[in-house]
Amino acid sequence: YTLRLFNADDLVSAYVANSEHPDQLMLQARLGEDTGFVDISKFIRPGLNNITFTDFNAGGVWTYGFDLKADGVTIDAGVCGVVGVSGCRDNDMTVGLVFSQDPGVKPPAVPEPTTWALLVGGFGGAGAMLRRRRAAQAA
Repeated sequence: YTLRLFNADDLVSAYVANSEHPDQLMLQARLGEDTGFVDISKFIRPGLNNITFTDFNAGGVWTYGFDLKADGVTIDAGVCGVVGVSGCRDNDMTVGLVFSQDPGVKPPAVPEPTTWALLVGGFGGAGAMLRRRRAAQAA
């Protein structure tokens, strides 16, 4: 998973909440900053991952931009306004938290090691039973 934050005015942030991280800051972009694509895979866990994008405005107009990708394919993106040119919502000047979005990200399930052990053990047990049956029928 990679994430890019850009077009920030004043502070655009990305947080993740999942089984291991209750509310972990992953990435931030300050006024006019473009983070480029940053690998955030270390924050993503099996199961549901709630990623929250926020924009905090200290004053004046506000803007944001984000692009979230999985295996190089955009799974969520958004942009509003242009830093230094025009703000979101017709140049809205609300101060504080002005934007929040929560796309749920659920990576493909990866079996736990115990699941693999049960699966292999089951196949081994079935093979042993077949071998005994064949040996009993041959006798």
